[in-house]
Amino acid sequence: MIKVRSQGQIAVTARTIMIAALTKEFRKSQIIAKIIKIAKGKGMVVSGALVNPKSSGSITPSSDDRWFIDRKSLQVFVGPITFGVPSYVRFRIKPNYEIAEKYFALTEQSSKSKRWFPNVGNIENWVKKKRIGDAQDSRKIAFAISKSIAKKGIKKTNLANPFFYKGTGVEATITRGANRGMLRVSQLYRPLIVNYIDKSFSKIFDK
Repeated sequence: MIKVRSQGQIAVTARTIMIAALTKEFRKSQIIAKIIKIAKGKGMVVSGALVNPKSSGSITPSSDDRWFIDRKSLQVFVGPITFGVPSYVRFRIKPNYEIAEKYFALTEQSSKSKRWFPNVGNIENWVKKKRIGDAQDSRKIAFAISKSIAKKGIKKTNLANPFFYKGTGVEATITRGANRGMLRVSQLYRPLIVNYIDKSFSKIFDK
């Protein structure tokens, strides 16, 4: 005999299944890892904050296994139960993802021009690591770069693009994960659906 479950119990189970399916796909897509890789490739590591989102909060989520930490990122709605079968199970999938404002201004998606006078010491450390010019001139080079940033801003980058990739971006990843999750939920409750149909027919035959 199949145990009848409440709407709340079904919602908890369905949410667990969907989060597992979505998280698996986001781990495969490696969106946050790709953003960090772009930042490192473009030398956007002067302070280290951007490429260390877990400690700095520069990117949300901070890693590819944390897309659904916020409970509002995935909500489940279960319809009335009849013979143990929910009339519907619906999901609202809306993860929060962003790059901190001061870094987002450097992306192609931002309409703002990022202009400020950066920390010359940090720029100088970057100049030394990149071995730009002679060591004794590193301070002068760093100051010149800082003045240029303050006047012209920084060239826009493709830093945020992984969020929007056609095959592995947020939308595509949610689609794949949601399809897998819904399949698993339907498989789980298929016996209940069959049982509900059987009971319906038994009432007809009992007449």
